[in-house]
Amino acid sequence: MPECPILKVRSIAQRKWCFYVVPIPGTVEGMFTQTEDTNWFNKMSRGMRFALIATMLSLVAVITPAILQTNGSSAEAVSHFSGGGVTVKGKKWLDGKGVNVIRSRQCTELASRLYRTRGWGHITNFYGMKHNRKSGALMYKRNGSYVPVPGDVLVEKGGSSYNHVAVVYRVKGNKIYTYEQNATANGKHVYGWNKKKKKATGAYRNRHVGGFITSTKNPYNAVAKQKAAAKAKAAAKKAAAKKAAAAAKKATAA
Repeated sequence: MPECPILKVRSIAQRKWCFYVVPIPGTVEGMFTQTEDTNWFNKMSRGMRFALIATMLSLVAVITPAILQTNGSSAEAVSHFSGGGVTVKGKKWLDGKGVNVIRSRQCTELASRLYRTRGWGHITNFYGMKHNRKSGALMYKRNGSYVPVPGDVLVEKGGSSYNHVAVVYRVKGNKIYTYEQNATANGKHVYGWNKKKKKATGAYRNRHVGGFITSTKNPYNAVAKQKAAAKAKAAAKKAAAKKAAAAAKKATAA
């Protein structure tokens, strides 16, 4: 294999290329050289060569962090934060029935631990659900079709390398309040909420809120259903009273 100086790459006009793989004092072995088996590279136009190299570098930038993320020995092995202290105590949320938020662990670990501890279900796929689906007690609801309740798992999707999840602990006004791990120092993140469109916004970076994982065993779902039923009953009663009053007025006029 021809050699190429480690700090000197020949100009494009000379068509001498090296792709540094294993540094050796003074030289490196090149993948792209003027040998017969790699002559295809030298025959490419300047623009195509630059495009190929840029693509390879982009792939390295994307794949490397993904490999590092999955090489951990446990769910909390890789994090933006060091140390395993409790960031938010479980008794502080979900009416005292939450679990400890530990910012140094992975985001999915919080949701998995909460659902396992509360007996709401075993979440095996956070990001693979694109449509409304049901698995046992668990359901996935698309953003824009559902009003989240405390205990639901908000799912961010669309990142180039990483996705993210957070656990809802309050929905009030135009905001969704969540607890999360491996994202913020205080373990909290507030998302925007469009009540009319049932749309959550405010995901990190280039991601978007894909939807929510909920459980039929989550007591807040029952509470939400009861509130909705009571509201519908009150509205029906009000409409009936209005209709009766109109009829009485009409009868009196006659």
